[in-house]
Amino acid sequence: MTVLVVCSLLGQAQDPVTLQFSGKDQFGHHVPLSTVTMENVTKHWQEMLYYPDTTLFIGQTGIEEIEQFSDGVRLFQNVPNPFDGVTDFVLYLPEASAVTLEIHDLNSKVAATYQGSLDPGSHLFRSWLTSPQTYLLNARTDGGTIQIKMVNTGRAGQNRLEYLGKGSISPMEKAEGDTKGSTNLPFSSGDLMLYKGYAHVEGTQYECAPVERQQYTSELIPLTFTLPQPPFYCGIDSVTDFDGNAYSTVEIGQQCWMKENLHTTHYADGTEIPIGTTISDNTAYRYYPNDSSSNVPIYGYLYNWTAVMHGAAGSNANPSGVQGICPLGWHLPSYTEIEQLLNFVGNQIQYVCGGEFNNYIGKALAIDTGWFDSEVYCAVGTNQETNNATGFSALPSGAFDGIAYGLGSLATFFSSTEDFTGNNLCAYAFRLSSQSPEACIYSFLQRYGYSVRCLRD
Repeated sequence: MTVLVVCSLLGQAQDPVTLQFSGKDQFGHHVPLSTVTMENVTKHWQEMLYYPDTTLFIGQTGIEEIEQFSDGVRLFQNVPNPFDGVTDFVLYLPEASAVTLEIHDLNSKVAATYQGSLDPGSHLFRSWLTSPQTYLLNARTDGGTIQIKMVNTGRAGQNRLEYLGKGSISPMEKAEGDTKGSTNLPFSSGDLMLYKGYAHVEGTQYECAPVERQQYTSELIPLTFTLPQPPFYCGIDSVTDFDGNAYSTVEIGQQCWMKENLHTTHYADGTEIPIGTTISDNTAYRYYPNDSSSNVPIYGYLYNWTAVMHGAAGSNANPSGVQGICPLGWHLPSYTEIEQLLNFVGNQIQYVCGGEFNNYIGKALAIDTGWFDSEVYCAVGTNQETNNATGFSALPSGAFDGIAYGLGSLATFFSSTEDFTGNNLCAYAFRLSSQSPEACIYSFLQRYGYSVRCLRD
């Protein structure tokens, strides 16, 4: 009869289950998962996967539970084991129970104890032991007594046993470099499981739509997130203007910048920006760098401030809130935002030329080719191959003041901030020069034409 019972139980043993998770949004784009929680509703336990894990391996099921603990109570082997004075272990209860834990040394002397009433689920404990030897851990519950051996090789300051709370030992054990978490919590084919995924997109945490199902086999489980818009990964994704021009992006500090000069001929609403040959304080114009359309694919257009603002009022806020000439979801940088960029770069020693002056950062922002040569110490045009440590890739597109000039020697970028200190209509911009190591903010006449870089909202 005993043989028949064992054979029957062996017939009930089940294969391990592997669950793989993937995230997508409502647009069909991939969403990187930061964490995934899995709840076994039937057996009252929870586990969590942490990035970069995407897979949960649930170990042998069925017979293992029945052989060891027919009442469903499980005491898992402590981790680590052997241990250097301190170790953790998990007690699983299928239902609420009074619990007494005792750790005995080789002389049957009680080294540490715990007593309490615990809810159903997995409970995490930590023990501190002072003597290097083998200990016995006894767990008495309403369902009976369970025992495991623990091997201590170190000396903690005192003998102590402490309840840490509900949960399992985290992070789950996995091979180095593997993307699989594993658990040996009880599982039977057909258990009701609840899955929830979490993702961080552009600084905001999102929770997917919960997935509840009876789990029978290994499978890939898609988790769907509802996002306000498709996710954007600065430095990887590009932005497209009304004309269909695509711009690469770069993340510097907490800001996401275009790393190419704007060369649109239309606003985001479709209004065309006329080409100009004269300066103006009132009419929006775009200009050819060095008075040649052949320069536009590389350097973009130069724009006067009227074109840049597209009727918006000046702003020095952070963020500026001025879309102006920029694509949807992007805005013109304010004086304050340009200051944020320059301060960040100036405070990073790897971006400061020579490590001497925190404003010697022009080379870190300037592209590594196309500048007029210079012999000035740390100037943008000196040893150009060492430029562009930030990836900002500022291009020497020059300026327009009625005559196009400065191609190869100057890069100037308009802000959304007006300057009210003089009699002339002026706005702030920041400038790089091939003959200078500095990146500085100056006030320029609004009627002149300069380059534009946009910031992501």
